Amino acid sequence: MGSSMGYETIKPGDRRYKSIEQDWSPWLQEIGHLYDRFIAEEYPSPFALHEQATVGLLVSAAARAGYLNYNEYELSKKGRDDKRRRVPGRADFWMECNGRAYSFEIKRAFLDTSSAKLNRMMKAAIA
Repeated sequence: MGSSMGYETIKPGDRRYKSIEQDWSPWLQEIGHLYDRFIAEEYPSPFALHEQATVGLLVSAAARAGYLNYNEYELSKKGRDDKRRRVPGRADFWMECNGRAYSFEIKRAFLDTSSAKLNRMMKAAIA
């Protein structure tokens, strides 16, 4: 992976996350390759544009890693006012790899990645 975008792998001794490491490492590497290509060819970072561009990068990388995936798919969510009720909803990204499935709700954080901002964005994604 190039120097413009990197990630750290989960420590090999941490067995709690072994399946996530196995699933996500090829995907994260593909994200890095695609991101580096955008930068090398002097296109804007997909992360800097909008949520859809970010999801597009994640979906493309999942496909390049050989994973099945959907973007903008329908699902059942907890109701906003009554958490006991299930209501129709949508999620941004889903991928399946090695018999496990992951669902993601993507929120744009702009360039402010302070703990307070990330906490607000996480609360928005959970809501």
